[in-house]
Amino acid sequence: MTDPIRFPAINGIDGATCDVYPFGWTSGCTYPDGQNRGFTQEWFFDGRLGAWVSNTKVEKEYPRVNILGQSLTSVGLTYDAYLSISDTHFIGFVDSIGTFSTTVRFLNPPTTNSFMEATLIVDNPDNPTDFNIVGLNNSGVTGTVHMDRSLSSDVADGLTGGIHMWKIWTIDGGNNYYMYRANGFGRFWDDS
Repeated sequence: MTDPIRFPAINGIDGATCDVYPFGWTSGCTYPDGQNRGFTQEWFFDGRLGAWVSNTKVEKEYPRVNILGQSLTSVGLTYDAYLSISDTHFIGFVDSIGTFSTTVRFLNPPTTNSFMEATLIVDNPDNPTDFNIVGLNNSGVTGTVHMDRSLSSDVADGLTGGIHMWKIWTIDGGNNYYMYRANGFGRFWDDS
């Protein structure tokens, strides 16, 4: 059983508005060196709320970007974006002469009824001429990718130069992937 938090009384002696009260919590589990696992969280009493509020700073760990490829001009290759490795993937193309196709394939989706959303950042998706997104389910069978707009559209929301960012998510074990432009229809960052 975990330790309950026992806050001091708010009586002007044991606790007061804005005084910080540190509470150490241990889980009962230990690290390999034998020390108890746990953390210390700091609290203060907010008189306006009439409640104890956590004052502990949280460190945000930024996701690592999985680089599928940079400055690519290769013909007809498939790049695998493993969802179990990273939730942010990047692929970049240079301007090239001629036509070629490239496929980004999403693998290792979570099990059914578990949600996963990944970010795909693409530099110059108009090179290659044919850019495909494929998603596999838990059995390795190709699922269906539903897009907010077609990647091959020749109107303003289609593939252009610059940097594009898409979000792709699944909740049914990869049988269906849903893909939308994180930076809006027809929007991209022109990095020229």
